[in-house]
Amino acid sequence: MQPHRTSATASLIALSTVFLSRQPRDRDLVPAGAAAQTEGLLTRTSPRTLRLIQLLSRPGARGAVHALERLVLPGIQRHYAARKRYIEDAARAFLSDGGRQLLVLGAGLDTLTLRIARELPEVRCVEVDHPATSAVKRDAIGAALPDNLTLVPLELGREAWEDGHGLDASLPTFVVLEGVTMYLTEPAVLDILQGCARLAPGSQLVWTFMHPDGRGRLRFHQAGSAVTAWLARQREPFTWGLPLDAVPAFLRPTGLELEEIVTTSQLRTRYLDPRGIDGALAEGEALCLVRTTG
Repeated sequence: MQPHRTSATASLIALSTVFLSRQPRDRDLVPAGAAAQTEGLLTRTSPRTLRLIQLLSRPGARGAVHALERLVLPGIQRHYAARKRYIEDAARAFLSDGGRQLLVLGAGLDTLTLRIARELPEVRCVEVDHPATSAVKRDAIGAALPDNLTLVPLELGREAWEDGHGLDASLPTFVVLEGVTMYLTEPAVLDILQGCARLAPGSQLVWTFMHPDGRGRLRFHQAGSAVTAWLARQREPFTWGLPLDAVPAFLRPTGLELEEIVTTSQLRTRYLDPRGIDGALAEGEALCLVRTTG
């Protein structure tokens, strides 16, 4: 990413959350409260772009956005929303079963910890993110930052990550590593996973990763060359991924126990089909849920 400003992809995903929440067919994919909280952040960080998205969300204009998405990367907005829905469901299930800590690594402008911290004051929430993004988010939240939410500025992949940062090492923790590993190196990913493996037994981690397409390319499978070029201009190219069938062997040295791998087809079955949502869903990124064994 470019220095001194929040990640371009983080802003794009936040804007997508707002847009999708205003679409009659897709809005139920967006977790409750996420769109309103995201708009609050974007009002401070990207007010002009937010106003444009709000205008494009109107019935007479939204077709232009859908047409552009079909041209550039079909189904990417639904993918972001379904990915976040899975993560939120897993986090809330963990916390409802007695979990008391939530750690999000590379949070961007996501609002999960902010909403959980406000809803559940007994849960300790920590975000670790690039100093530029962390500073922007802290400024946007301002005095409304909950006492049980800590924002930690740290550049994953370049600075050593240690479990801590206000967490109680004796308590099981739910960890989120969403949309991050594709920008790192394999040693950096392993370092983060091994750090998570040192958390208290019974902790869970959900992390996302790119898996190559049929030609071995590390990209969303339906993406055109314009997407790769845009990521390069933003200094956010994809640098690492993993074939789906290589995940068990990759995890073995970390000591983490694999619970499930969730692919695009499973996201569709769990979140789109029950809501009667058809159409494209971007492929190329999967989710992996693992558990610490102690």
